[in-house]
Amino acid sequence: MQSERANVLAELRRRIRTIEQPGVAANEAAPLGVPQVDAALPWGGVPRAGLEARALP
Repeated sequence: MQSERANVLAELRRRIRTIEQPGVAANEAAPLGVPQVDAALPWGGVPRAGLEARALP
């Protein structure tokens, strides 16, 4: 059980590091999940470099 928990924590830490890494390529896009909208956007989604995480009140 402890080993499984350690593995989960290690994976979560890896994911956080990936999210926090600066220098997201300008050409990387985040698809919106609506095929018609994604197809209409030149990048197939919203450019990740222009996204900012916001917390809702």
